[in-house]
Amino acid sequence: LSTKYPNISFSTDIKAEFKGKNIEDLNGEAHIYNFTMNEQNEIYNLDTISFSAYSNKQYKQYILDSEFLFAELEGKFNFEQILANGKKMIGKHIPSLIQSPRLKENLPNEATLFIEITDTKPFEKILGIPIKLDKTAYMSGYFNSEQSEMDLNLSVPHLIYDTRSFGDISIIGSNTNDSLTCKIDAKNYTNNHPIDINILLKGLNDNIQTSVAWDNNSDNKYCGNISINTSFYKIDKTIPESRIQILPTDIVINDTIWNIYESNITLNPNKININNLKLGNRDKHIIIDGKVSDQIEDSIKINLKEIDLEYVFDIINFHPVDFAGYATGNAYIANIKASPELQANLKVRSFTFNKAHLGNMNLLGGWSKEKNTIHLNAHITDYKNNSTTNVNGEVRLGAPPKGGLDLMIRTNNIDLYFLNKYTSGIFTNLNGRASGWTRVFGPFKGINLEGDM
Repeated sequence: LSTKYPNISFSTDIKAEFKGKNIEDLNGEAHIYNFTMNEQNEIYNLDTISFSAYSNKQYKQYILDSEFLFAELEGKFNFEQILANGKKMIGKHIPSLIQSPRLKENLPNEATLFIEITDTKPFEKILGIPIKLDKTAYMSGYFNSEQSEMDLNLSVPHLIYDTRSFGDISIIGSNTNDSLTCKIDAKNYTNNHPIDINILLKGLNDNIQTSVAWDNNSDNKYCGNISINTSFYKIDKTIPESRIQILPTDIVINDTIWNIYESNITLNPNKININNLKLGNRDKHIIIDGKVSDQIEDSIKINLKEIDLEYVFDIINFHPVDFAGYATGNAYIANIKASPELQANLKVRSFTFNKAHLGNMNLLGGWSKEKNTIHLNAHITDYKNNSTTNVNGEVRLGAPPKGGLDLMIRTNNIDLYFLNKYTSGIFTNLNGRASGWTRVFGPFKGINLEGDM
């Protein structure tokens, strides 16, 4: 049946009785009993899952009931008609993006949807989706084609996806005569302080207005509000294209105000063109410019000037390796559609590794999608302490146990303080200077050291 589950066996009992030519006039019920998933002597069981369907010309009702999920769809509707009418409602506001279908017979459709999810373990065990719920999640919806009304509400008190934790998730979407709106609110608990995230989208007249706001509710402020207008149109009346206009605004990163400058991005099925997307603060900036297409010569250039690496690692929440310093130079992303690769040539002023000041660094580095690894080749000079250091190796990205590093450090008179992060169980406040070589390697949660100094 499938090659997705090697060395896994399934067993279950099914009792079903249905009548009807298709799903539109389906009547009956089905029950799944004693579902067992056996994976190398680890057994996962599910209690009864029941599905019932009732339909006639005036009314339909479908119910799915189990220990982890309850769902009910009912009303007077036709599946093909309700999907077509849904596209018609959305296409009314953004016709260049979604074409309204032509209906042979426009019958009235009215339906209500209710879903209650109490446990996500079956999604994790059977489908391999790394999602967990601590509390019950709810979703409700209403659709009425005659009134041109469409509403969707989702409420999730707390959710963990992989290693990221989110709470107070609320999604409210609706269609009115003048616009299509969607409001998304959530808290991101991945960092020490919960980050409030608020997104508002409004679609009308072939345009989507987007507002994205966030606030980390901390003394070291990370907050802001980005406003974007996206216009949709067609080239030669056939090729869809969109123009994203990023409006000028300010954001706060670690209590420092940064300016987002007005810029434009155009997208069509063949190419993405980024025109000087700029984030700046006085003499510091990040500028992104270039093209993405099937042409291998098209690439994205990222120009950095005095960018604090600690900011960057805080934003992406990557702390297994503690790098800091002020980076200036260029990075290039090529072959983005097929197999993205990044190459960087940077000068990093006041570079520190695990809080140890090592000097000024010239860095050649890169990343490839296939290995998901950052490779480094760096030469560091600290004239004040007559120290030189060469670092070669790689940082493997990903969650444990895949994530890790393997760095060969050859040095003359290096500050040994950088080793404290890895020797805290043996030494306290390791200080001093040494010459020789050290290899730092292993998974992030189990770094190993070897060397001769």
